[in-house]
Amino acid sequence: MSHQTLAAQYREARAPILIFILSRLKMDAKFWNIIVMGFGYMLIFTAFQTLGNIEKNLLASLAEEDKTFSGDGFISLASIYVVFAFANWLAPSVLAVTGPRISIISASLFFSLFTFIFFFTSTWLLYTVGVLLGIAAAVVWTAQGVILSRCSDSDTIARNSGLFWVMYELSFIFGNMLVIYEFRNKKHIDANARREVVWFLTASSILGTLSLFALRNVPKDTFNSDEELQQPELSFLGRAWFAFRTAVQLFVTRDMLLLNVTFIYTGLLTTFVTGLYGAIVGFTKKLATKDIIGMVGICIGAGEVFGGCAATYFAPKIIRYAIDVIILTGYGLHMFSFALVMLNLPNKAPFADTDDVSFIDPPRVWIALLCAFLTGVGDACIHIQIYSLLGVIYANQSAEAFAIFTFVDSLSASIAFFYAIALGLYGQVAILMLFSTLGSFTICFLKWNLKRLQSVNMTP
Repeated sequence: MSHQTLAAQYREARAPILIFILSRLKMDAKFWNIIVMGFGYMLIFTAFQTLGNIEKNLLASLAEEDKTFSGDGFISLASIYVVFAFANWLAPSVLAVTGPRISIISASLFFSLFTFIFFFTSTWLLYTVGVLLGIAAAVVWTAQGVILSRCSDSDTIARNSGLFWVMYELSFIFGNMLVIYEFRNKKHIDANARREVVWFLTASSILGTLSLFALRNVPKDTFNSDEELQQPELSFLGRAWFAFRTAVQLFVTRDMLLLNVTFIYTGLLTTFVTGLYGAIVGFTKKLATKDIIGMVGICIGAGEVFGGCAATYFAPKIIRYAIDVIILTGYGLHMFSFALVMLNLPNKAPFADTDDVSFIDPPRVWIALLCAFLTGVGDACIHIQIYSLLGVIYANQSAEAFAIFTFVDSLSASIAFFYAIALGLYGQVAILMLFSTLGSFTICFLKWNLKRLQSVNMTP
């Protein structure tokens, strides 16, 4: 028997398997989109999350070498989040015109551009591209919420939210592994280390954007909401205005105003997780060399992944409880972690390298890393519950609901970056503890009220 005949028989035997696999993928386009989106965000935010974690220290080292450069990491991140916050009011209009798939791919290009500009020592370029990134980020995250909502229902929203969150938070781990390698035994981040890290992060961001081209268009008649049916046939500008007006009307409803308290806390927490804590640990000279910043990032990422897996697994098992156990678990972990942070790290650590100590003298590396892990676990618990809640309650207004969430979240994050410039560690942690308490209470109240209304409606 010839090689050609054997090859033909192999292809014939293999064909039914390939047809079966392809047919399964075609039937499950919604789940495919969750996987693709999670993978794309993992690569894109491997760049942005890692850069946010090291930006304060990286730019401080750059300023020591180039006296003409005056860029500040906290101001850069704060400006991004300020623009990000207000751009969220326009994001639903953009999505109403272009659709989530085109929007998410186009906007993600600006993440690669922002990473790339770190090859240049230009203060104005740093802040200008940061403004553009803030606008793009609003579109990226609103589109993410729309795709998540359209590709989920009440039975799959917890699973899909958890799966996306776990894949997205793996970004903390991969980029920071490189940081540990490049910054090992360094008291100063030299030009060669900076260059190699930025090359890697830029490549990761570009690959993430390219992977989003694999997103599939989901037919409108398979949406799990009446979102499209609620939008009348309007002109180009009419659709944009309708989306903006709907977002404003939703913002002033009672439930959304209560949720805003929780959103404020997630924004403050985002600042602490993605930009402040790594810098604070890196500035504490009695802990270790600069490679500990990467260790902090990995521990945060490991906590996020662990928390995401745990929250996704236990969510169906505890749904019968009126009190949200997952939210309360995250709250308890955060309060314990914040208390340890104040005991272990000096109050002046957010500003620059310091030899000061706190209540624990000398500060312990393992405590700093444990706090990073616990903060990541609690962050995952809260964010996954928010995604699930918005995806179910506001299924018919997903673009507007997620835009409001990202608006409040990013505005409070930008405020936190601004006060971090002048406020010591103890003051920052006290603010986190206050809003952790208020935010956990409001979301638990809303979930309890929703469950009560559902039980009343089910009563014959």
